[in-house]
Amino acid sequence: MSDRTPVPPLRHPLGLKIGLVSERPEALADEFSEAARALGAEVTLLAASRLFGEAPSAGDPAEFRDLARVLSRLYDVVVCDGLPASMTHRLAEVATVPVHDLSELLPPDDADGGELASDADRRRWRTQAAVLAALR
Repeated sequence: MSDRTPVPPLRHPLGLKIGLVSERPEALADEFSEAARALGAEVTLLAASRLFGEAPSAGDPAEFRDLARVLSRLYDVVVCDGLPASMTHRLAEVATVPVHDLSELLPPDDADGGELASDADRRRWRTQAAVLAALR
């Protein structure tokens, strides 16, 4: 008998809809979106401040549940970038689809063992690894 936890099957990214809720401008969100699209997923970038207002931790619990319900109907996976951890966890509790924190999905910089030739290759690999982790 094995002590390892079974890994859930990986869903194929082709046609999967990912809602990327980001509070940061471009950079990592763009890399994640590009990596997801290269794997066949559809990505919609959602501005956190427009979804949750200027103070994302505050708000009416009923409105928050309604927003989580809408996001769950529109997307197969929700990935949060730059939101407070408490907000991401709260969203994960009420959404009916997987909700992930992008920073928790990214493998460490040296996870490839130094085998990739360039920084661009390393960034692409890390973001594609994050996309695949989000689909579990």
